[in-house]
Amino acid sequence: MTTPNRAIIWDMDGVLVDSGDLHYEAWREVAATELDIDFTRELFDRIFGMSNVDSLYHLLGNDANPEFVERVGWQQDDVYRRLAAERVQPIPGAFELVRACDAAGWRQAVATSAPAETLDLILDKFDLRQHFDVAVSADEVARAKPDPALFILAAERLGTPREMCVVIEDSLNGVRAARAAGMACLAVTTTHDRSALDGANHIVDSLYDVTQADLAALLGGAQHSRER
Repeated sequence: MTTPNRAIIWDMDGVLVDSGDLHYEAWREVAATELDIDFTRELFDRIFGMSNVDSLYHLLGNDANPEFVERVGWQQDDVYRRLAAERVQPIPGAFELVRACDAAGWRQAVATSAPAETLDLILDKFDLRQHFDVAVSADEVARAKPDPALFILAAERLGTPREMCVVIEDSLNGVRAARAAGMACLAVTTTHDRSALDGANHIVDSLYDVTQADLAALLGGAQHSRER
């Protein structure tokens, strides 16, 4: 039985699944044919967590052709899904925590900057859909993280007050979006080190370190980052 007055909102890439290297491969493949830039790992680290549209404007400038941006963004998604269908792996501890929180009555949502087709691939590949009350993709909001729209929509669909939501994130843009939404944020250092996650209420190096008591404690409204 779910408890409507508390909820967990999960990011997907870097939180539920270890997708960074596959996204990097996809960007490298697309950049080699479509973008006149040297797509380095440093560039990738700067855009990881953004939507593809925002990533491309960041890489090419705000005067980039919108039709080109949309086409290349979809191309990157297609390449990533081809790779992910065979090779994407769970983040250690993530699925175990999802299942435990579901069994304990937490309401849960996944809210991702990825498009719906990619979200569906991950939920179905790992049989996760049954554990989430709500799934929200970037297709459903006008503005990407660090704008809070994605998390606000997830909370509305959950029917849970924002102050009773804990967001689990791995990027600074995600942390900023959670805090702008008025939600507590637990950050995990799967894709960024602790210094890049400033603003999270709590930072861990592994989701195996997270208990339901830790998540419940975050709903007390802590205002400052705490480190384990």
